[in-house]
This record gives sequence, structure tokens and C-alpha cells, in this order.
Amino acid sequence: METQDQPLKRPMKPSSFKRKILRSYVNMRNWRLSTVDKYLLSELLVPFVFTSMAVLMISFVYILISQMSDFEVRNFNWRMILQYLLLSTPRMVTMFMPIALLVSLIYSLMRLAYSNEIVALRACGFPLTRIAWPLFAVALFASLLMFGMNRDISPRWEGMADAMLITGEETDTGDIMRVQVQYHHPSKGRFWFIRNFNVSKQTVRVVEIVEQDSKGNDIRKIYANEGRWNGKVWEFQEIKVIEFLDNKPNGTYEERLKSFPEFTESPELILASGREVENMGADQINEYIEESGDKHGKIFAPYRTVYQDRHSLPFSCLALALFTIPFAASATKRDPIAGVAYPLLIYFAMFFFSKFCLALGSGYRIPAYIAAWLPNLVFGGIGAFMFWRRR
Repeated sequence: METQDQPLKRPMKPSSFKRKILRSYVNMRNWRLSTVDKYLLSELLVPFVFTSMAVLMISFVYILISQMSDFEVRNFNWRMILQYLLLSTPRMVTMFMPIALLVSLIYSLMRLAYSNEIVALRACGFPLTRIAWPLFAVALFASLLMFGMNRDISPRWEGMADAMLITGEETDTGDIMRVQVQYHHPSKGRFWFIRNFNVSKQTVRVVEIVEQDSKGNDIRKIYANEGRWNGKVWEFQEIKVIEFLDNKPNGTYEERLKSFPEFTESPELILASGREVENMGADQINEYIEESGDKHGKIFAPYRTVYQDRHSLPFSCLALALFTIPFAASATKRDPIAGVAYPLLIYFAMFFFSKFCLALGSGYRIPAYIAAWLPNLVFGGIGAFMFWRRR
């Protein structure tokens, strides 16, 4: 039986979009640091390191001048002062990293533009996007470094530094003490009043716990002379319990020792309520909001806003790089204002717009995630558009 020859099927050519994706993938796999990349990195990293060190030294001098009276009251020796400066370093790094990156980008790129090196690179076939690769790599590294520090290390170390300045907080044995600690668990209607809290040993003295219903009527009051957290539950000694019915005492009993497994408030959670939200890490803020049961209410709007800001602030470095590189790289000797003034003006506009959005988020005017991420999206989009215009 004769069969007709079937026509050979030609392989389908990928679309232009797919070809671009494949070409980008191949280029990414074969990409290596070239001599030009190393040269651009060296031109950026040198001023970036020196600018960061200069700003850090200025910050240390400011801290020493502003806190000298507190050091004298606490009788700090030179070792304690160095410890305080070390604990304050992560917060300083997260504060000056964006401005140090901005200054170093402007300086290095304008220096290359004035010597016509960028013009020579573009004449040799290097587009602006290819020149910006190593610069974006530094900005990404700075963002990741800030993300790791700003999320937990910076607020936790700053809280330890502030604790060093609280008079009478440290005992003769070296334990950290807190006095007159109060905590409210909204979802459980539970109020804690603690006279003395040994943070180091996680023990308390003279405790009063009041439980209320949704209408604010007392259900139970617990008085304890001592208590400790064993890692899972609270155990109290010399306890007196008063139960209420229709907001009136209905019975009283006393016990020598009793544990309360329904009290899920950990020492960290109780102490977090008395701390500034700026000194709380992202995980502590999230735990505090989850345990409170008020995830979307107005009371915890500042906590949710700061929590989102812990994650969004580091990526301002990428937004700064986006709108700084096209202006500084295209600056000339005849028009230096295009390379210096515009990035600085946009940076200060971004700074004030960010503070404005955070204030709206803390005041429960806009959602917390919009308040924290909107400045990066707006100014990052502006920078991307300017980068596309000058590519």
C-alpha cells in the first residue's frame, strides 16, 4: 500500500519575547566579572566605604556629646561607653546606608562622566543598563544587609543600649529588673500589674491579674506574692483568688502554689507592651499583634506600620540607585546640576513622603502595608522611568 510522503514539520520559531528571555538567561549563566565591572566596582566601593566610615564616626561623636550627662550619672567607664556605641551601631548603619550609597553613586559616576569614561564605554557598545549592573549589585547588597539588620538586630541592640541608661535597672547580681510593668491582653480581657519583674531570671514579685468579660465586668482577680515562667506556663506562690458574679465578689480561696496553663503570655510578650515599638524586632511585633487578637484595629496600627517598615525600608537603596544612576551618569562639565541636584532633591522628597505615609499608617488613615511600601513603589517607578528614558 502506497503512502504519501508526509511533509516535514518545521520547528516553530520562538517569539521575540521568548527569544529575549532565552538570551537573557544565557547571558546570565555566562556572565562573569569583566575588567569593566571590576573597575566600576572599585570606583563605587572606595567612596562608599569612606563615606560610611565618616558618617559612622560623626554619629559616634553625636552620641557621645548628647549622652555624656547620662554616662556621668550611670558612672560609665570606657568599656561601658564602647559597649553602648557598639549596641548603637546597627541603628546608625540602617540610618546612614541610603544616604552613603547616594553620595557614593553621585561622586563615582560624575567622576567617570567628567573624564568621558562613560561616553567611551557607551561608544564601545556598553549600554547604560550594562554599565549599571555592578552598581545595582552594590545597591542590592546594601539592601540585603539593611534587611537583615533592620528586621531584628538593629531594634534589639538599640533596646539593649537604652536599657543601659535606665537608672536602677541592674541589680548587684547583674540581673535586669523592671518595675511597675503593665500588660493588657485585649482578646482575653486580661490585665497584668507587676511590681517587680526580674528579666534575667523571668520571675515576678507582687502580681495582680484581673480578668474581665466583653462588657468590662470583672470575672476573676488573682493576687500572688511571687511567680516564675518555667518555659511553658506561669507558676505562682502564695495565691489569693477572688471570683465575681454579676460584677460582685462570689467567692475567695487561697493556695500556696498553683500553675495557670491558660495564661499564655510569655515574659517577652509582657515586656514588649512597655517598650517603644521602635525597639521591637519584626518577630516580636508580629507575636505581640497575634497574641493581642486585634489584628486590624486602630490600637495596633502603629505596630503594624512599623512591622511593614522593617521590611520595606532596606529596599529604598534600590530606589535610590534607580533614579541616581541615569542622572549622575549623564552629567557633563557644562551641566553638573543634572547629576547632583536632581538625585538629592528626589531623595529628600522620598524621605519626607515616607515619613508622611508612615504617619498616616500609624494614625489608621491608610493600611500599614500601603504606608510602608508606597514610597518605594512611587519613587522606584519614577527612577525606572528616568532610567528607561536615558538608557
